[in-house]
Order: sequence, then structure tokens, then C-alpha cells
Amino acid sequence: MAFTEAPVAVPVSRLFPLQDMSAREIAARIAARDIPAAEIVEHFIARLKTVNNRLNAVTVELFDSARKTAAKFDEALLRGEKLAPLAGLPVTVKECFDLAGTASTFGLPSRRDVIETADDPYVAALRAAGAIPIAKTNVPQLLIFTESDNPLYGRTNNPWNVERSCGGSSGGEAALIAAGASPLGLGNDIGGSLRVPAAFCGITSIRPTAGRTPDRCGHGLPIGQQAIISASRTSPWRYASSNAPAIPSSNQGRNWAIRQPSTSVDCALPPSPMTANFRSRRRRGARSPKRRRCSLPPERKESSGASRR
Repeated sequence: MAFTEAPVAVPVSRLFPLQDMSAREIAARIAARDIPAAEIVEHFIARLKTVNNRLNAVTVELFDSARKTAAKFDEALLRGEKLAPLAGLPVTVKECFDLAGTASTFGLPSRRDVIETADDPYVAALRAAGAIPIAKTNVPQLLIFTESDNPLYGRTNNPWNVERSCGGSSGGEAALIAAGASPLGLGNDIGGSLRVPAAFCGITSIRPTAGRTPDRCGHGLPIGQQAIISASRTSPWRYASSNAPAIPSSNQGRNWAIRQPSTSVDCALPPSPMTANFRSRRRRGARSPKRRRCSLPPERKESSGASRR
């Protein structure tokens, strides 16, 4: 079903380039005091509120704490302090990652009142780099489906067509990022949980090499599940406004940009034991074991009684 309602223009004053800027560029504008962090946070909160009525991608709103943190960063900049590289940048976080003061339910109603007291290491790394979480985003129950629907929060919709799936399990993240409601998101992937929703929502993502960014979730996920910053905006692809997705653009009349991930955002992520072991072996001069060549059976000369040519 095509989206027939008139686009809702979010007031953005001089912030209209934000929809086309990468997370690094936004952070640089904050550091240069071109745009206050509070104004950028307010922009993305307004955008998120506008689109979430159609998407149902948000599980926890963190608006009040985000506004307070942004104000503190602006005050520090006015004092001439040098801040962390992502200071003031709004981010969203997949629901399964612990964020102090919120529940990590995995879509299970039985976990709705289990409030976490500490941040996941990757959330902590983002905070240490200055990022400001503004929301947690929806997942399928137990993260085991390629859509994002559960009995606690309901179904998250695709921003291009709200009658279609956004994919999963990082579906809430993909939907918000594709709709321009988040410049940077945190998700994870073991069998497509980043890649499937990225494909469904028209953004790009990768699954990192095994062991590079291991998921340290404390809630019983399989060993080896990988965590990664799922997507941020850089070198945006542009689509004519007539082909814009179902979610209205905050820049009425301008082209709608789809975001591409940037792997150049540097955060102090926890070291991977597997990576550390590999580097140690390299320093000691250890060699990797030789790989055996795959031995394929000889091609059959006949198939179904007919000679092959």
C-alpha cells in the first residue's frame, strides 16, 4: 500500500544537511561548535517521533537523559574543553544490548521488569566516545527470526512499505536508520541479523570477521555471535522524492538519502580474545596451518544416459 498522507516536515532550521551527513561529519560539526549538540539531539528526537508512529521501531525512549547529556556537552564546549570524538552524536541501540536503567527483554514479556544496572561493553564504548543513546529498538523474540515482531512490543514495519517486513533481528535499527531517524546504530549478527534488515530497508551493513567484535551479551546468546556498529551515514545514495519510502522526509521537497555504513568511526571497543591471540601468534612467528585443497570428484562423462558435450 502506497503511503498517501502528506509528508510531515520536521522543523530543522539550519539543520537540513543532517539527513545527508555521516555520523563523523555530524560529530565534527558539534566539535567545531557549528551546531549545538542539544539542537542535533532535538532534531533526531523529532524525526524519530514523526516516523515511529508508522514504524513501531522504538522499544525504549531515552529523550530526557539524551537532552541533559547534550546540554552538558554544549556547556563543556563553551568552556573550551576537548571532548571525545563522538561527543553529542545521537545513537540508537538494539534492544538486546544492556543499557543501564532499561530492560533487555529479547521480546519476552517475562523480562519486561528486569532492569539492567550496567551498560553492555559496546554501549559503554559508544558512551565513552561521547555518543548519546536516544532510544532502544525492536527485535524478534529471542532474536531468532528474520523479521522484528514479538508479543511485548509488536511488529516493526518497513519504512518503504509499512505492510512489509523490515527484516530481523536488527530490524528496528535498520528501519530507523533508513528513515533518517538515527545517524548511528548498534546491532549484532550471527546468521544475517544485520545483513537481512539492511537489505530489506535499503541500507548497507556488514558482518565482521569472526572474533573481531565478539558479542559479550550476558543473557545466554550463542558463543561467537558478533556485535557491530550496524550503520551510519556516509556518501549517501540519493533517490528522487517521488520514489521516497513510506515514511515522510523531514526535508520536504528535497531528495531523500539512504545511508551507507562508515567503518571509520573509531571507538575504544573491548579487545577480542581471538584477535589478541592471533596477534600474539604473529609476534612469536607462529604460522597458520596449511589449508587442504578441496578435492572435487571427477566430472561424470554421462548424465541421464546422454553424452555431455
